[in-house]
Amino acid sequence: MTTSTQPLIVFVDDEQDFGIAVADYFNNWATVKLAASVAEGTRLLNGHCPDILLVDLRLPDGDGLALLRLAMERCPETERILITAHTEHEAIQTAINELRCAYYVAKPIDLLQLGLILQRLRHTTLLRRSQQDLRAQVQHHYQYLEERITERTQTPQQAYEELQRLFALREQMMRFLIHDIKASLPTCGCSGMSLPTSCS
Repeated sequence: MTTSTQPLIVFVDDEQDFGIAVADYFNNWATVKLAASVAEGTRLLNGHCPDILLVDLRLPDGDGLALLRLAMERCPETERILITAHTEHEAIQTAINELRCAYYVAKPIDLLQLGLILQRLRHTTLLRRSQQDLRAQVQHHYQYLEERITERTQTPQQAYEELQRLFALREQMMRFLIHDIKASLPTCGCSGMSLPTSCS
């Protein structure tokens, strides 16, 4: 998908004159790339995912539905439109139900009507991008808050652990001190309650 506000439209149709007319008609607000076959459309899709893909059903080297299927797999966010010169209901149902095409357009194409459809899809694309950016910002702030909360939670825990360590160290030192004091006291063989000074 493009990152600029001007959408990228790939138009795949073997009627080159009509393709040029479409490109000229939408040139003021969109970048239009033309292809005349499934192979050329595939090369364009391999190079960059467009915002909108318009594909004629009948192309010289294959079925336009195959290109739409490829676009759905490689460029799932691309809005897809099927163009058909015939009222082929089965192809239209496949395009909408299986390939999730946003619209289908029957020839002869009214450029004004097509322009309204593309503008609507353009706004849909811009809205989706805004939602994705907002979601990414929310996720970033949520991660930042989690990190700060973790830091502040760890600080009291670390202080508590250090205090426990100091208490244990103090008790150990007290035991050593008591032991040393007892070891330094004079001993005698006197029994009973007599004081040490009475010993001889």
